[in-house]
Amino acid sequence: MTSPSATAELSQPVVEALARAGVYGLLARAFLYRAEGSDDLLTAAELAEGLRQSLDLLPVTEGLRREATSLGRALEGKGDRDLAAALGLLSHAHTATGLPYETEYTVTDVFLKAHQLADVAGFYRAFGLEVGGERHERPDHLAVELEFMYFLALKEAHACRSGHAEGAEICIDAQKKFLQDHLGRWLNVFQEQLRLSGAGRIYRALVRLAGRYVSWDARRLGARPRRVRAAAKVAVKPTLDASCPAASAGPCEQAGPYLPEQGGE
Repeated sequence: MTSPSATAELSQPVVEALARAGVYGLLARAFLYRAEGSDDLLTAAELAEGLRQSLDLLPVTEGLRREATSLGRALEGKGDRDLAAALGLLSHAHTATGLPYETEYTVTDVFLKAHQLADVAGFYRAFGLEVGGERHERPDHLAVELEFMYFLALKEAHACRSGHAEGAEICIDAQKKFLQDHLGRWLNVFQEQLRLSGAGRIYRALVRLAGRYVSWDARRLGARPRRVRAAAKVAVKPTLDASCPAASAGPCEQAGPYLPEQGGE
């Protein structure tokens, strides 16, 4: 996480890039499955305090601060196991309330879906990254896309601090394009799916915060994502896989169709 004391001697562009990376990194960890007892299991205190510290270093909107406050209230009195269960990290409950995959909302044709997945993965490969590790998650999973933004913002901060202006611009341009073409397009529909399905308070608050933060960052970078809107509100009924809650859901014909919508919030 990023704190004022740790950034006192850094330039403002570096501080903001580090703070943005901090928010993206915490959100990515929150949405990624972790087995009980994992060393990387996110705690309620770490999530709440980390988000507060990072957002305090950014010129975010009052609406975004209210969402952060709402999440903090939802976390009050929650133990770490409570947080994990609420986010679906120890169970499979959240797969029945909404699918955290971009292409479940942005395309309906299987061939277009394959093309869009390849495009997402292409962004990662351009920076020497591959989706891997123990999870073997799809490249369009929310946590993976958030983690990519964390990586780019962190790389931007390093370039700025090193005086590498061209490198910083490359990272900024990649963030803008990724928000415009991918992460910035579908969180509004994911939020609506969770609202309709009656997902838990903490999970919904976290998704709202993520959506608000991504929208703020897109505007800050000058990105204009073509957001999707639901043409039909049909319940999602994915097939569960006991090995991995987030990776269990495949293509979901019940979730759409979804159509592109111009403009921002």
